[in-house]
Amino acid sequence: MNSHTNVKKNLLIESQYLAPIVYWQTLQQYEQIFIEQYEHFVKASYRNRCYIVTPNGLLLLSVPILHGRNKRRAAKDVMISYEHKWQKNHWDSIATAYRRSPYFEYYEDEFYPFYHTKEKYLLDFYEKQFNWIAEQLQFDLNIKRTEAFEYTPNEDTEDLRSAIHPNPKKDRITKSMTLPTYHQVFEEKIGFFPNVSIIDLLFAEGPNASTVLSNLMDEKE
Repeated sequence: MNSHTNVKKNLLIESQYLAPIVYWQTLQQYEQIFIEQYEHFVKASYRNRCYIVTPNGLLLLSVPILHGRNKRRAAKDVMISYEHKWQKNHWDSIATAYRRSPYFEYYEDEFYPFYHTKEKYLLDFYEKQFNWIAEQLQFDLNIKRTEAFEYTPNEDTEDLRSAIHPNPKKDRITKSMTLPTYHQVFEEKIGFFPNVSIIDLLFAEGPNASTVLSNLMDEKE
């Protein structure tokens, strides 16, 4: 648990693919985080997509899933599809976008295996990436997966499932947050893009990324 005095108690939220910066800002505010694994998988959300910054602007990366049209499938049962070489495409895109970032090479050897080993289940893949990112950010988070689906969590738990969404009309969080600014590789050419995948901040700021996020929390208090 972090040391902020305004930490709330419990958070209920879904797992996201290389989640945007706001997601990680939000996690810092809670003592206990429950990752939803019994919800029906929601398409067109951050659950299987993220945005990175390339020389041509934002690029959407999406993890393909098996039986993607089955809306009744629980998140914990969603399996990754390897019919197409998405891992190679994602890795090549990430490497191309961030090779010139100050800290990409610093993290490259540890980040590389995520795209060269195959996990069966989407949540297992995310969990390993999540734990690695949390370690780099030096976030001491108390994380558990849910044990059942709750339509209405208890009063000690804030339900932010689907609150952080790529569609601004559906997003309930981002507008109220102070987003960090930092140097992006292609900023002079294409401008600055806020709230992209956390790896954008991590590769830009390295070990200082946690300080950037913590300073925002301190300013908010």
